[in-house]
Amino acid sequence: MKEKMLSHIRNFSLHSKITLIVSLAVILLTTMSIGGITMTINSGNALIYKALAGSLNYTSSDISSKLSNIESMTNMIVTNSNIRQNLIILKDEDYEIKKKNARSNLERLLTDYQQTYKNNSIGYISIYSNDMHVTSYEPGCSSTPAHVHTSIIAETNSPRRI
Repeated sequence: MKEKMLSHIRNFSLHSKITLIVSLAVILLTTMSIGGITMTINSGNALIYKALAGSLNYTSSDISSKLSNIESMTNMIVTNSNIRQNLIILKDEDYEIKKKNARSNLERLLTDYQQTYKNNSIGYISIYSNDMHVTSYEPGCSSTPAHVHTSIIAETNSPRRI
């Protein structure tokens, strides 16, 4: 069979032999080019994937750390007896001067917490209830849309879902 094929090729004209060789070379070159491009694309995609994975890992670790710090700050605010006492005065006191002093104390305390934890991307701290709110930085608080404040209060007033 091999001898038959070789004799068949030997009987081709010179033009046919050159066309066959050029065709085989073009097919081989095209196959190698496509394989090379595919390998380049795959290695580029792998590098991009690794770079993004590293970046996302760092970002998620940073966010997790900041949220953990914010959670501890929130626990400290909730358990702070000065804040609790001033909130009670704001809610129950009839004298405006005592309410004004309590609000001023709360704003100072919240500003202290905000300054202590500002590296955790905290722009301001606010305490909300149905009839009042106190904030550490009024311009920052007023830049937040009103519907966000309303939804926070509504969510805290709704029954807890576990």
